[in-house]
This record gives sequence, structure tokens and C-alpha cells, in this order.
Amino acid sequence: MNSTLMTLSYRSLARLRSAADDLQQITRGSRVRNAALNITGFLVFDGVHFLQTLEGPIEPIGTVFQRIMDDPRHIEVVPFDVKVIDRRRFADWDMHLFDQHESNLLAPDLALTDFSDFWLSCVHDRAARALLERGVAERHRVSLHSN
Repeated sequence: MNSTLMTLSYRSLARLRSAADDLQQITRGSRVRNAALNITGFLVFDGVHFLQTLEGPIEPIGTVFQRIMDDPRHIEVVPFDVKVIDRRRFADWDMHLFDQHESNLLAPDLALTDFSDFWLSCVHDRAARALLERGVAERHRVSLHSN
């Protein structure tokens, strides 16, 4: 398998029957599949739209993105920032879901985005900080419980 890494981001309009159940199903399935395919990234859901960034080997990213395009829970899928990368930005996250409150902080006005590199870079920076803070808090919580 080709070891060249790529990143792909997309925004889609969500079509969920039951938001809580569908989101749980999406993240549970994605974590298992992504771990097997060596894909990392995060998913933002603002209550209306999904924004996802995937990182990993080219072929598996293509396979996963095709599944997303075929998934009836996603319509009006708009891919952007598709490129080869030297290293992962979200290497420790098999697929983190940011809830609606977090999503509104990370990607305000998701419906109005211009899909510019600058806009996505800002979202990635905020997501990386949030994930780092969450990881530090989680490690701290684990160390407190083990003492």
C-alpha cells in the first residue's frame, strides 16, 4: 500500500433521523474503520452541517470519502483542502467528534464558510488546541485516579 499521506476536508449538510443515535453510530463505526485503515482526524457537527478533516494514506482516504459521498446522512458534500502532507496534524485522534457547542466555537458560521485555506487553518488550529487540552485533561484525570 502507498505510504504517502494526504488530508481531505469536506463540509456536508446533515440528514439525520435521530441526531444522537446517528452521531453515535457514525463515530463508533468510524473509529473502528479508521483505526484499521490508519486514518485520523476529527468531525465537527454544528446541528446542521458536518465538517470533517481526514488524514491518512491516499487509497484508504479515497475509500472512506466515497463511503461518505454514498451515505444518505450526508448531502451537498463539498470537498476542499485535498492535498498530500508530510505529517499528520491529528495523529492521536482516530476520529474525535466535537459536539454542537464545541463545533460552534471551532467553526462558527459553518454554513457560510468560504472554504479558504486561512479559514480551515483557523479551524484546525482551534481543533488542535481543544484536542491537546482535552488530552492533557484526560491524562491528568487518569493520573489522579491511579494515585
